[in-house]
Amino acid sequence: MLIPVWDTDMMYAEALTFVDGKSILMYEPEEVISLYDSHLKNEYKLGVDFTVNGRDITLNEGSPIFSFTSDELYPAEPVPGHSFPMGNKNILFYEEHFFHDRQYAVTYKIKENTWNGHRPKSARPYLPKTFEKLDKGAPLNITLFGDSISVGANASGFTGAEPYLPPYANLFVQWLESRYGSKIDFHNPSVGGKDSQWGVDTVEENVNFRQNDLVIVALGGNDSFTEPEKLVENFRAIIGAIRAKYPETEFVVTATSYANELLKDSFCGNQMIFSEYMDALVEPGIAKADMTSMQRELLKHKRYIDVTGNNINHPNDFFHRMHAQYYIEMFR
Repeated sequence: MLIPVWDTDMMYAEALTFVDGKSILMYEPEEVISLYDSHLKNEYKLGVDFTVNGRDITLNEGSPIFSFTSDELYPAEPVPGHSFPMGNKNILFYEEHFFHDRQYAVTYKIKENTWNGHRPKSARPYLPKTFEKLDKGAPLNITLFGDSISVGANASGFTGAEPYLPPYANLFVQWLESRYGSKIDFHNPSVGGKDSQWGVDTVEENVNFRQNDLVIVALGGNDSFTEPEKLVENFRAIIGAIRAKYPETEFVVTATSYANELLKDSFCGNQMIFSEYMDALVEPGIAKADMTSMQRELLKHKRYIDVTGNNINHPNDFFHRMHAQYYIEMFR
């Protein structure tokens, strides 16, 4: 599950959402191995329940596989408590595991991996103190300071649905402990709905009550209307406050994954342009994780509905795995 999708010849449990009886694979398959529901409980049969033609996957007549209609996903009339306005229509929205229960997981051998875009870079050149401890198997204190994505929103382990996949941060920490043998003391004071200014205002109580070896600052998902220069200023203020008390702390600054582009100027705004401005933060002791660019390449291969857990701004299990894969590649 943690093999990076940009560097593999086998795709494991890639997420699918069927709309009007159709979905799309990230890569053209050489051989389809299996298709399960997202709970990884019920298996469906190629040629009986679905057909694959290139990257297109289509439901056969009478298939038990669930499919949304376009009108259900984009209703003309608001669905009280479960939609947001989108031009002259609305966009369906649910928290918990509503979408997870209606998504699927396909495993297949890839004919050709066509991921030609952004890939993570090693953080080793930027975080020498962190890697020195990891390489020795020494204990490490890590804090993740973010928003609802970092809380773990819509991961099946967060919502209590099978297969109970942990949020990306927990997957990453588990991998670090397995890979290096270090005991990680992981603290996650992330809070849903909070922006980078909240990070500045609460860094003392949320982060600086203890000494950290590494702080991952993963705010920005709720900064739709924050100017990029202000976001960078807020990240600098968070880092500065921590360094003033604990000068040995190192950092990863994360350019956030972004919301559904159909909701531009509301949930999806300036998050799409923060990444290039955040390059100014990178220096000895500070590495950058660019989820924005990773997502931009992902959406050349997949639709947003395939990788979201709420259809608005949260990852599903597949995209949580990709977040974890990204950090893991940085820390090899």
